[in-house]
Amino acid sequence: MPGLTNKTKKQAAFLFGVVFVSAVIVLAIVYPKPTDFQSMVFKTALALAAAGIAAMLDGFLEVRLPDWLKAGGALAVFVVVYFWNPASYVVQPGSQEPEPKIPPDPGRDDTEVVVVVPSPVDTPGVDTPIHIDSDTFPSRPPTVNVQVEVTPAASSILLVDGSERGIGTSLPMLPGQHVIDIMNPDYPIWIDTVSISEDRRLPYDLSNHFIDRRELNLVIGSQRDLSARYLEIRLNGRGRRYAASAIPISTLRIPVGLWRLEFDIISPGQLKQPIDSFRTFPYTNGPKRLFIGNKAEIDFSDPEWQDFNRVNIVIW
Repeated sequence: MPGLTNKTKKQAAFLFGVVFVSAVIVLAIVYPKPTDFQSMVFKTALALAAAGIAAMLDGFLEVRLPDWLKAGGALAVFVVVYFWNPASYVVQPGSQEPEPKIPPDPGRDDTEVVVVVPSPVDTPGVDTPIHIDSDTFPSRPPTVNVQVEVTPAASSILLVDGSERGIGTSLPMLPGQHVIDIMNPDYPIWIDTVSISEDRRLPYDLSNHFIDRRELNLVIGSQRDLSARYLEIRLNGRGRRYAASAIPISTLRIPVGLWRLEFDIISPGQLKQPIDSFRTFPYTNGPKRLFIGNKAEIDFSDPEWQDFNRVNIVIW
């Protein structure tokens, strides 16, 4: 570099070294596990940077390799950093403990589990297998078979712990408490909590269970324009469609109890149109309830409904 003094050259080499050392530190954080090619590039850049910083330091370092290399000063620092790894004399590589490796599916009774743990510090590179009996891992509890029978089965829906299941079929269940929901468009929802400990049969006769329930007359009208459309009414998941000419509907009689009411407006193209809300209120003065959306569960056996035989429902 003609025209530059030795001092300027050393300052330029030092600035170069500082910049590259900072860059290598940042790259080491961003890429904690570099590839072989990245490691070689990092090592070369770090050796050059160390040599640039060494140019500003007092003293002299000389490296001699017989019949091959003789270097001194900044070049000697480059050789030391590039061909040797000074940090390896202070910190052992791979000192971070790896996570134990556990083979998959340890819960099977016929599986021998081997956990490989890191070796002690004084025996690097040697992993010690630990044999664990498969009985150490808890096995899945045995199930029991439960058959739920519903009368009448036609149009009935069976829910076990919130999931729909088959009526009259053998249902595997874990021992413990389970919630049985039975829905039928002609009867209120029957909710039963049962404790299961062994195979058993659970009969539910809706007609006998609700035989003494008084009936409630539902009158359903709409504030929506139903021209050329249908109003679909579902009681406990089952229902039918009514043309606009049949509205208001006054022929629905239900036993008092818990009911799930759902309403949809069906266009000629079988598309469902949203219902904003619906309101229930007795024929005479009494409690009024507003439900947002198109469905709700209403318990007409609550005390607030006991003095009424007719409830109006208006769709909005």
